[in-house]
Amino acid sequence: MADFVDFNDMKRKQSKKNAQNESISEIAALFEGDRPDNALLEQTARAVMDKAARLALLTEIAREACTLIKKAGFDPDAFELDEDALNYFLIAEIDEADLEDVSPDVLWNGPRYCFEGKGFEVRVASTVAIRDEESMAFSIDILKLDDGKDHWKTWVNGKWQAGPPEDAFEYIDAMRTDMLDDDDDGAYPWFDDDGDDAWESGVESMLLPPNVIRALLEAGIEEIDALKQMTDEQLLAIKGIGKKSLADIHDALEFED
Repeated sequence: MADFVDFNDMKRKQSKKNAQNESISEIAALFEGDRPDNALLEQTARAVMDKAARLALLTEIAREACTLIKKAGFDPDAFELDEDALNYFLIAEIDEADLEDVSPDVLWNGPRYCFEGKGFEVRVASTVAIRDEESMAFSIDILKLDDGKDHWKTWVNGKWQAGPPEDAFEYIDAMRTDMLDDDDDGAYPWFDDDGDDAWESGVESMLLPPNVIRALLEAGIEEIDALKQMTDEQLLAIKGIGKKSLADIHDALEFED
């Protein structure tokens, strides 16, 4: 599910609230009042506006998450905000992206909410992308992992469907940690687990969006080696694989090499 937030509306609401507090209104004046007259104030104004917009968006995402959590049969009061995901959302660069077919570097880049149940865990993960110059769009996924299972289930249209592998969140988070770490050696620890060779050789382990992995598996393509032998024409003939997905597959295969 995707929703949209208008930055101008955010700023109008924020300005109205700030008028009730003198100290906050002084900060708001940096981007709602006169144009800053030097580079330092200009940078500060932009930073304040960006953080205000993200915090307003956080509230919108939380409201929508509560609605979806209830529809999935859970109690929003049982969920906790993932602080690490929140901190990443507040500092990460937000790019333009198609929320119907996102790449791994964009997937679940927004706030997350977690719940540990008896014999399972649930994560509510949001993806945020730029819609146009003045607004952002977001989508929300609800995923459930039962104890002993190696794949998450995803809540789609009122039903639980097959989802990404159990290490999907760790994989994406480690990738982003490496991106932010100047000392990155490009290594992902779990790739060195000798006991997980079968998983590593499968397409589920690739740096691909969940919808692309599902399309490949449904087409009977389970091994990376088999994927490498396929032509672009063969891949595009698979239901759910378009030009964007094909580009993601090429990038993922380059990563494998």
